[in-house]
Amino acid sequence: MKRIIIIEDEKIVINGIKAMLKRISGGYQVVDSANDGISGFDLLLRERPDIVLCDIRIPGMDGLSLIEAVKPLLPDTIFVVMSGFREYEYAKKALSLGVVEYVEKPVTIPKLAVLMEKINKMEKINKAEAGTGTGERFETISKTILKKIRDNEWANLMDCVEELIRMKSRDDLADCKKELFRFVCVASTVFYEENVSGKRMTPHLPSLSNMEILACHQDVDTYVQVIMKDIVRKMSGDGYKAMHKGIRQLLEYIHENYNRDIGLTELSDFIHMNPAYLSVLFKEEVGMSFIKYLTQIRIEKAKGLLAENYKNTEVCRMVGYQNYPYFCEIFKKETGKTPGEFRNSKRG
Repeated sequence: MKRIIIIEDEKIVINGIKAMLKRISGGYQVVDSANDGISGFDLLLRERPDIVLCDIRIPGMDGLSLIEAVKPLLPDTIFVVMSGFREYEYAKKALSLGVVEYVEKPVTIPKLAVLMEKINKMEKINKAEAGTGTGERFETISKTILKKIRDNEWANLMDCVEELIRMKSRDDLADCKKELFRFVCVASTVFYEENVSGKRMTPHLPSLSNMEILACHQDVDTYVQVIMKDIVRKMSGDGYKAMHKGIRQLLEYIHENYNRDIGLTELSDFIHMNPAYLSVLFKEEVGMSFIKYLTQIRIEKAKGLLAENYKNTEVCRMVGYQNYPYFCEIFKKETGKTPGEFRNSKRG
């Protein structure tokens, strides 16, 4: 079953594509959708779909900027752009980003059928070319990570870890746990035995029981990421001082402008950096995506305002959200409570 995410600001178009895909084949499942580039960025990193159908003209971050920012983080995901604009430059730029196809709106069943057939053929070719080299590639990347740890080279280390995780994402869950647990055990041992000699640091090795209780690939991925990010944090020393100068500038900018509709494109312009590279660098330096970081800042500010008895709708606008139901959804996801429940808990 191919997992698909649609990034499109018109609900009727999303529903139409869903219906058409069902008529074409039962082998496709639209797992989620987003109606703007910023929420779409966070959704794609969370779901890691097989296929993305993305409109070019979407609010927050246009479709091409979104693809440029997220594609380095999702190298196995297939991207397709949609647009009602007959502009060759859009198509040319989309193809330069590694997009599989440029579909002109309105999207129809024949167009989707041709698209899916092209994707299926491309995957068969890629699978045949890949052969049986996955295991060798896994060991090669593992050795690269261990060398970085020995040499205290923490920059780009998490990119290698993410690649290992992606390689195991389609494996049987038991095999995935076994291989990745072996990896984090070796990585942790190398770090504590060879990288921290002479430093006072209590070893914290992975627990097999904690790995065994995990129920899905996503939980395993998170477990591995937490362990490796902790190693990177310790390797980098004083996190903020050791941080890339441009990222330090952006953190200050975000704290000053969190209540505005700021996006990755604006931030990349602010420090004159390619959006795709900035996306990777930000996550590497801060330990989370820009969207996640901005969300945490906004929710913390919202909690303070709610405690001061501002109205929920006022708080929504004051922290940069234009859609009140979306604000409530994000607030509950981050805190476990609705804004009203949080306010009442502070009164008690």
